[in-house]
Order: sequence, then C-alpha cells, then structure tokens
Amino acid sequence: MADSPDSAAVAALAQEQEVIGVKMKRDRVDTIAPEQRENKKMRSEDTAKDTAKDTAKDTAKDAADGYSTRKRMHGDEHSTVVAKHYNMQKEIGLEARSHSRIFYLRNFNNWIKSVLINEFLDQVRRGRDPNQPVRVLDLGCGKGGDLLKWRKGGIAHLNELRNKFQKPDEPFDLCSCQFAFHYAMESRAQVEMMLRNACAHLRRGGFFFGTTSDARELMRRHQMTNVRASEESDGEAAKRENEGTAARSNVGFGNEVYNVRFHDSGTSPPPIFGAKYDFHLEGVVDCPEFLVHFPLLECMAKKFGMKLVMKKTFSELFHTFAKKDYGRHLLNVMQALETYPAGNGSQLLSADESEYKHAADFLQNSSNPSGTVGTMSKSEWEAAGMYLAFAFTKE
Repeated sequence: MADSPDSAAVAALAQEQEVIGVKMKRDRVDTIAPEQRENKKMRSEDTAKDTAKDTAKDTAKDAADGYSTRKRMHGDEHSTVVAKHYNMQKEIGLEARSHSRIFYLRNFNNWIKSVLINEFLDQVRRGRDPNQPVRVLDLGCGKGGDLLKWRKGGIAHLNELRNKFQKPDEPFDLCSCQFAFHYAMESRAQVEMMLRNACAHLRRGGFFFGTTSDARELMRRHQMTNVRASEESDGEAAKRENEGTAARSNVGFGNEVYNVRFHDSGTSPPPIFGAKYDFHLEGVVDCPEFLVHFPLLECMAKKFGMKLVMKKTFSELFHTFAKKDYGRHLLNVMQALETYPAGNGSQLLSADESEYKHAADFLQNSSNPSGTVGTMSKSEWEAAGMYLAFAFTKE
C-alpha cells in the first residue's frame, strides 16, 4: 500500500532531521501522555527508524493541532512585525545605496532573481506561439522591486497577490516568490495557504519558483556555534558559577553584515512549523523568520499537484549561470561582483583586507597574478550561502 501524503511528510522530516545532525531519539515527556510513554517502553524491539518516525509523528501532530492553534494566536502579531519592518524601509537612492556595506550582496541577490526569471520565461515560451502572452503571479512582491526584471522579460500580464486578479479565470504560466516563503513557515495553515495561492491558478506545465533560506545550512551553523560555545574551559565555567551567572545557551552566529539568533539551544530537533529565528541583514532585514524544512515542503506541494524540478544553493546557481553568456553579461551590467584589487582612485567596500583573502589567493594561484577578479567580500559570500532557489512544475 502506498504511503499517504502525511506519512510521506513524516518520513521526509525524519530524513531531514537526520541530515542536519540532530538526534531523533529524545525525551518526549512533554509531548505524549503517560499511558503512551508506558506503551512505548514495552515496545523495546522497535528499530531506530521506527523511533525516528514516532518522534516525527508526535512533533507533526503537535504542530498540526495544539502548536498551530497557539501560533494562530500570535500569527497576526508576527505578520504585523514583518509588514511594519518592510513598510518602514525607505528608498535611499542609487548614490547612497552604492556606499552600503552589502551593495554587492544586494546586487548579487538581484542577479540570482534575474537569471531565474530569464530561465523560466525561456522554458515557458519554448515551443509556443511567440505572440502568446505569458501571465505571471508575483507572491510576496513587497514594493514591486522585481517589476523591472519582468518588464525586461517582456511580461505584460503581471499580477501581484495584493491586487485582485484582472482575469481570475485565466491560469498563470509562472508564479514567483522571492525571499518570502520562510515567513509562511510559521504554521501548517500558512504554508498550505501560500501553496494554494501559488498553485491553484497555475496552468498545467507552469512553474512555481522562488528563493528562500536554506534550513540545513542555517542549522549547521547554529549547531556549530553552540558546540563551540559549550566547549569552554573549566576555569571559565567555575568563574561563572562563582559569579552566579549562567552560561550562554544560544550565542547566535554571523559576521559584520548579518546575524542569526535562534529561539532554542540547538540541542533538540526543531519543530516542523514555527522554528523561529531572528535575522538581521545590515540595513535591509531585521525581523523574525522560520526554517523551511524542504522535504516537508516538497511533500505538501504534491497535494497541490506540484513536482519539484529544481533545488540549488546560491553557490550552485552562481557556478551554473556565470558560465552562460547572458549570466556573465548580467553580472557586469548589474554590478553583482566587486573588482579585486580596487583600481586607481577607488577603494574596496570593506577596509579589512582579510575579507578578500580568498580573492587574493585565487589570483596568486592563477595564470595572471597581477590581474583582477570579480568577487564579494567574505562576509557577503557567507550571507549569500544561507539561501537556495527552488522550482516546482504543475503536473
């Protein structure tokens, strides 16, 4: 008998939790009733796989029932915080933006979005009448920052979810969701609503694509940081005990352009929905987000007739599209990379030379050590490394 979508989602979550390195067997005194605990003690011959599934099922039930109920009470508050943050962002102009510490990172992210838009526009137009218009739905469009990208792609029929569909009975060819899906992962209901909005009006063969945070990479950095923080000397621990101060259970991680702080210690599996962390990106983002457990998202998308066709980190996308003519052209036009070393009369974005050691090493080992190379600072590359792109097609 084939697995149900829910059991497939549970198995996917179990696999995801094992991949990101957290223990599946854990104390669940707070999540199961006493009689359930007693029954589980009697089932001593269960395999580790069964234990993992049981744990994930209990977590999933908690997320679908009580946890989601509690989250609905706070969902409006969280949405208000996010909306208020982005609504307060002011347009500072190109001149002021060029002096931003993340000038090239922002351009790089826009380059990622541009190559994705070009890629899926090409796939939709392939083999169809060139005069047939392509209809696009933009989810989480904010203030319309990608409007110019769509116009350059020749799109005349662009709908933003905040507006009513001009022709609600006509299906869309593409649905785009850029740097926004992680806000929907607060609860099962929000994820299903986002998927329904993205896929319900999509034609068969159409694409739902976007960019979001990479849960595996975030958890990897989170756990590594907390492991390092716990490896303190006995002397320091004794000093804290004498002073009556507590050890830091969650120190967060980041660099001079970004910071992430989870709302847990990183020692237990994160919840399926509502795995919250605070994210700060210099001058752009300063609000809570939620982990996107991708195998779970893939299973949930199947309920809406969607099949995953692409999932790549930003690093993988860069190495793919930078080799293509239009990708290289856009890198230059959009100033997505900084020239190292800086030319006469100009200076690097960061005054810290160690931020460009990777570029210096690359040139030193190249056939032209006295040349130049396009790059970003180490801190910007690290920030970009927390994201991935995805694409689903409607079957």
